[in-house]
Amino acid sequence: MTFTKLAWISIPLAFWACTDSSTGTTSWTSANTASNESNYGNLIYERHALADSLINRECKVYATDSKVVYLATTVADFMDPFVIFSEIDISGKMKVRDELHSTDPLYGEALQEQCLAIKQSYSGLINPLVTCSDTAVVASAESNVVRTLDEIKAYVNSSCDNFIQQIEEGSYEKAQSCTVDYVGNVAYLSAIYPNKGASVKATFLEDGSVLWEESYTGISTLFLQACESHKGKEYISDVLCEGTTLSYRETRMGISFDKLISALKFSCYMLNHGLVPFEEMLFEE
Repeated sequence: MTFTKLAWISIPLAFWACTDSSTGTTSWTSANTASNESNYGNLIYERHALADSLINRECKVYATDSKVVYLATTVADFMDPFVIFSEIDISGKMKVRDELHSTDPLYGEALQEQCLAIKQSYSGLINPLVTCSDTAVVASAESNVVRTLDEIKAYVNSSCDNFIQQIEEGSYEKAQSCTVDYVGNVAYLSAIYPNKGASVKATFLEDGSVLWEESYTGISTLFLQACESHKGKEYISDVLCEGTTLSYRETRMGISFDKLISALKFSCYMLNHGLVPFEEMLFEE
């Protein structure tokens, strides 16, 4: 089972500022970071949302006469904050910057995925510089695209709206029920749909590894694909596929049992509200 989709990351600026095949010689490093909010300018737009007391989201848009800054934060009682910072500066040639920051290991895979996605999106810009670590992705570049300040404000305000809507009612099939329970060091998740479902058992061991036993109905083709893909994953061992049951040991969870329970509950929130497809949430396909 995957928790990668907990991040719900959206990068509002890089794709919008892409050019076809421009080249240039001027590099740029912004003095702004996600911890320097006092320099962003005037607050022109903000949105807030709370999802079933599990997760709190807010996004803010700041502007000066030549710059727009987007700052979005996801906070949950069971996770360290996840911060998205983006900036467009049109005081000269357009400059863009995107940053993702979190120290929570539950976001580790999401940061790796976004590192690759951002490198791809920035490849169409001028002098792209993308650096990635276990806790951050930082990217900057220039663009020959010309935008007015009003156009940028409207686009970034819309990105803030989309960020909030990501934890409201989704567009995918909703689970009829999804519940989480636990006894001792063993957690259970049950997800039920009209024509498919999942029963997940996670045993948390003293060394921090987790033994997973996952049984699925109604997705036989995808199950076989997921079963094979687990055999080649790093930090996954003892993979066994029998019938419609997949079992394996995950050796690098990096979280406490309480966080595991909370993450499972949040997975149920997403399935119950149709925020992600059942197959994508469970198999990361």
